[in-house]
Amino acid sequence: MKDLSLSPLIYEWAIEPLLRGIKRKVAQLVSRYDLSPVLDLCCGTGKQGHFINLAGNRICGLDRSFRMLSYARKKHPDVPFICADAACVPCRSGVFKGIILSYALHEKPEKIRHEILKECRRLLSPGGKIIFVDYENPWNRLSRFGGLLTWLIERTARGDHYKNSRQFLTKGGLRSFIRKHGLFEVKSYDLALGCSRLVVTQFSSDF
Repeated sequence: MKDLSLSPLIYEWAIEPLLRGIKRKVAQLVSRYDLSPVLDLCCGTGKQGHFINLAGNRICGLDRSFRMLSYARKKHPDVPFICADAACVPCRSGVFKGIILSYALHEKPEKIRHEILKECRRLLSPGGKIIFVDYENPWNRLSRFGGLLTWLIERTARGDHYKNSRQFLTKGGLRSFIRKHGLFEVKSYDLALGCSRLVVTQFSSDF
């Protein structure tokens, strides 16, 4: 399959600065909820793993883009990375206390989103948590402005990415996805400028 991901350098200089604060917050939550070892699915350039590693937590990054992972390994040699599909992770069941899915769902077809979540359930140890960051439909004036900014960014993506992103929001965004798949919200944060939410979740059946 042809790799249609952004150039790692473009992502590092154009996108990563916008996400740095969110990634630091995610790293703090990994420590707060004791989610080590944690798996960062669709990890891109590996910056999230870098912040988690700096905090002394065990982290593994996974992405199917060999180009992204080659860059990540050079930039963050202390973080282990796996080149694989997020819907078919080559790790044994129940090995992770936490999983991160940051802006990784909206770009996927609905069927793949469901398969990724099934894989997350297999990989999590009992009581494990998933940290999501992804888009929502606007809920106030600032988020409407943020929604315009994110629309402009998403519009530059190639065909299926943009189409899947629109479908994700039509289906109700991250909040709806979490509710539909039987997850309980442990803690959530609104990210109005990104028209997004950061949510710590746990499968309801674990309670």
